[in-house]
Amino acid sequence: MVCLDLNPENQRLKTLLKTTRGIGFKMNVVYLKTHRVLKERQKEAAAYRVALLAMDKTQLLQELLAYHELYQRDPHDIMVTLRGQHLMDVLEERAELKDLQELSQEFQAKLQTRLDEQLKQIAGKF
Repeated sequence: MVCLDLNPENQRLKTLLKTTRGIGFKMNVVYLKTHRVLKERQKEAAAYRVALLAMDKTQLLQELLAYHELYQRDPHDIMVTLRGQHLMDVLEERAELKDLQELSQEFQAKLQTRLDEQLKQIAGKF
């Protein structure tokens, strides 16, 4: 994996990366600005996870409904996705039924895919 801090002025390096991909090299490029944004958001979401762990089942159900409403308002917000990941993880841990555990795991996979797409969009902005 290669970490690059690419800014819009560095077109030559971007062109080089595109060219090397075309001749059989595979490179995973992590934009440092994108990585920083993700780390900042993860720190913010950690406090949310602590609050989730303190909730009982009824409060978790209410939080699930609140999350759904939040997602409906802004599905592209990376913070909403991170909150959803924490919520699904806690629900999976607390689930008493196997079906609920599987549902939580399935939703976590979808959230990870969404997070990856959101990070790609953020990287495209830089």
